[in-house]
Amino acid sequence: MPVVDVVLVVDDGGIIAAGPADDRPLTPFGRAVLSLRDYLQTGEGSWFKVGEVAEPATSLSRRIRHRGAISIEQAWRNRETGKTVYRHVIAVGDQIVHETYRAFSRRGQ
Repeated sequence: MPVVDVVLVVDDGGIIAAGPADDRPLTPFGRAVLSLRDYLQTGEGSWFKVGEVAEPATSLSRRIRHRGAISIEQAWRNRETGKTVYRHVIAVGDQIVHETYRAFSRRGQ
């Protein structure tokens, strides 16, 4: 799937970074997200997927704008640091229309 060019990085306190995907984050979590994004694009790095849940997108605005959209939450863990990052995407077919990284799961896991 193609990756979008604007990324939101969210931790327990809310959005900590938003902007072009090539901005270099200054926080440890932001650096973890950058490392994961690099891994997703190149396959090089120490990340592995520990879980994934897919379901129809529930946001009314997304359902109206993107009929048939799927919400996918993936849990990724770094082998070296043990850090877990949650990647949430909204996809229509093979196109990602929304991408967010979080330090926590929205599913309460």
